[in-house]
Amino acid sequence: MGRQLPLRVVLVYKGVKTKFFSLFPGKDNSFYIHLYRPPGQPWRIPGGDPSKAGDGRSIIPLDFANFSEPHFDLHKVTFHRSGYIHLTDKERRRYRDGVRGPAFGDIALPYDLCLLVPCKPQMLPMHEGQRGLVFEIGLHDEIGPFWVCLTLIDALSPLPATQGPLIRQPVNFLFPGCDKGIALTMWPVLDEVTRKQLPDWPPFPFFVLRIGA
Repeated sequence: MGRQLPLRVVLVYKGVKTKFFSLFPGKDNSFYIHLYRPPGQPWRIPGGDPSKAGDGRSIIPLDFANFSEPHFDLHKVTFHRSGYIHLTDKERRRYRDGVRGPAFGDIALPYDLCLLVPCKPQMLPMHEGQRGLVFEIGLHDEIGPFWVCLTLIDALSPLPATQGPLIRQPVNFLFPGCDKGIALTMWPVLDEVTRKQLPDWPPFPFFVLRIGA
């Protein structure tokens, strides 16, 4: 299998196109993800104390005021078929955190790989026709914060689509010569009590990796 063109996922907000993330399939059907940040903004990780989640709850409150900035210029996240998850910079140096998930051959599909959370669309870099395939997500003018889930799927069994809360989903991305694909779903961030969409966007984009079966 030759080198695949990257898939560029672009947000269209009030007629302006900005870069959300790029998805690259590897020769061995591993996947590389580049989440875009506002120009000049370093990689940031929200704060949060898991001990404050409360008994019987899986929700961890996020603290966007007390974030951390690792001394690492993150470029992309790699999900290898072997289960290794690598965070690398543009020089292919790895962020050594020892993160590993299950091998693709050991999991039942579909399997959620990660969540991607953008900041305000107008803060992201402009999309100016970079090389690759483009998938546009049109946002309504009153859009609030949302998150996207990327799910590993069997290329021979793409998921059926129905109307979701924001878009018709899942969107199945399949690649020539690959036995695995990626399905995209998109969800509004809701208040835990009122179940209404929150008005405030996070001040920076971030991601959440799944490392367990």
